[in-house]
Amino acid sequence: MPATVEIYVDYVCPYCFLIEDSVKALQRDHDVDVAIRPYELRPDPVPTLRPEDEHRPRVWDSSVYPMARELGVDITLPTIAPQPRTELAFILCRSQRMSRAVAHSTRHVESGGIPFVALVVSDDGYTSDFGVNLVLETCDSTAHAEIVAMRSTLHARNLTDLQGMRLLATGEPCGLCYRFAFEHHIDSVHFAVDAATAARYGFDYRTSYGRLGIDRARMPIAVECLPVDRALEPFTRYLQLHFPPDPEFQPGRPKGQP
Repeated sequence: MPATVEIYVDYVCPYCFLIEDSVKALQRDHDVDVAIRPYELRPDPVPTLRPEDEHRPRVWDSSVYPMARELGVDITLPTIAPQPRTELAFILCRSQRMSRAVAHSTRHVESGGIPFVALVVSDDGYTSDFGVNLVLETCDSTAHAEIVAMRSTLHARNLTDLQGMRLLATGEPCGLCYRFAFEHHIDSVHFAVDAATAARYGFDYRTSYGRLGIDRARMPIAVECLPVDRALEPFTRYLQLHFPPDPEFQPGRPKGQP
């Protein structure tokens, strides 16, 4: 299993751009997963640095430009003022984590699992272990991937709730998982594949919303679809492995069953 290297960067810091080739070399030469984490050195309301500040050109001339030439990186002091915040970087970071969850989901399917993987993340860089469906292994009908990830986070961080954290899931949570997330005050939920799409691949759990009082039109927290490349791969791979070769056959079974 590859090791994970976490790199924290401020997207408006020139030194962070100078390591790009080194990171690529690390991925090329070693069996590692690189996770880029955004970290704003001057969070709002602290003012960002301005290119017109007198000391900025001196810093670039004495430090940034010599280092860039040594590394072969073409970089120029930006003229944008004020420099932008990095809120969008946090969105990008969630997309990267979702992509990793989707890749893990495909591997999980190929080892005999179902295409639901989840993790809990926060903007301070915390990322939980991947949660997978453990209903059969634990004889616990509530051990869905999302609940496994949330329970793991509560235990690992010695918490009683999940305020300030986000749930990422390869498939939209069912009613039970939404209910658990609400009750533990998670900030938001993001999924790569919605429930209607999951149903087309044989995992139809939409009736759970009504049974558990989940009104998807009026959610108490932010809920969004976060599509990423290859989001459907775990679901298509599941069908290929378990129901070949008829593409018209769409098996139906509840999410929490094998």
